[in-house]
Amino acid sequence: MNQTKTRLCFGLVLAAFFVGPAATAQVQRENRTIVTATINDCERRTNEFVGSLRQALNQANVRYERKEDLLRSARNLEEAMDKVGDSWNRDNNPERAGQYVRSAIDAAQEINGIMLRRRLNRDTEQRWAQVRRELNLLAKAFNTPGLRR
Repeated sequence: MNQTKTRLCFGLVLAAFFVGPAATAQVQRENRTIVTATINDCERRTNEFVGSLRQALNQANVRYERKEDLLRSARNLEEAMDKVGDSWNRDNNPERAGQYVRSAIDAAQEINGIMLRRRLNRDTEQRWAQVRRELNLLAKAFNTPGLRR
């Protein structure tokens, strides 16, 4: 499903570039639909990830001295994604949505580094992989650097 979304998004970008102005409006409508779905998916998955992260960090066998910093970054990511959704879906403001995508990616940088270095439970790691994939799709859509894998 995610590969399909990525390919479709890439195809729409290519179509917009090669087809010309006559078809650009249609491509933009289709691209907007894909971006909307990606934003909504990422917002939902971020909320699920934060809950899973909180549970994983509260397990007795997890020792991480910066738990509160990590949870703060996760809450910042969650808030930024809420703002992305609001600015895109409610306010129809792509420029502001792009700014919030950059804020979300900034908040996700610390989380990503920790998730790449430390082992938490499988559920939390899988949820993070989904969030990271969605954030990177949004980074492409808003022409901003994404997260490393």
